[in-house]
Amino acid sequence: MNQFRELTLQWQEQQSCLPIWLDGDEVLFIDQLKLPHKEEVHRTKDYKDICAAIKTMAIRGSGAIGISGVYGLLLAAWEAKGDLPAILEAGETLKATRPTAINLTKTVDELCRCASE
Repeated sequence: MNQFRELTLQWQEQQSCLPIWLDGDEVLFIDQLKLPHKEEVHRTKDYKDICAAIKTMAIRGSGAIGISGVYGLLLAAWEAKGDLPAILEAGETLKATRPTAINLTKTVDELCRCASE
């Protein structure tokens, strides 16, 4: 989890434009439905909010959706306190938000595989 924080800090130092990022124990994301007229940033500690954002297309684009799966699963793991069945169920829930999103499926499947080992 420290790697997520380190990467986020590195990207922020480079002033990279991120659609979704980690800030402490929260995930922040730009509501892309509001762009370009308004920049609205949402904060969450609940992976279900990430699911809703993917489903409603507040988070869109293959890269953003893929990384959202990573952050969503991270939030789910924190919430589940390491309970593997709950984490795997959250992974399935995340993937179901956009079944045709290859990047989402691949990242969530890979993280769930690693968690299961």
